Amino acid sequence: MYKKVDSKLLQIGNNVREYRKQKHYNQEKLAELLDVSVATVSRIENGSSAMDILILMNISKKCPELFQRFIIMWKIYIFAMENRTNVR
Repeated sequence: MYKKVDSKLLQIGNNVREYRKQKHYNQEKLAELLDVSVATVSRIENGSSAMDILILMNISKKCPELFQRFIIMWKIYIFAMENRTNVR
């Protein structure tokens, strides 16, 4: 059965994949670094699973560049939502 992927989760997953490739990590290496399974990394990259707070905490400690990308994405999202509200 086809499952719709949330665009925000897909955007996060694309950032994770891009970061992983820039670091020349395979999914196994990133999974080991973040203390998660390879299946979890795959689901995050495909946008079919959201990260929990523990994964985000590991990213902030072990992959600060990736965490910074998430902060920027969040700021852009908040800015867009505020401007969308102000337009109405």
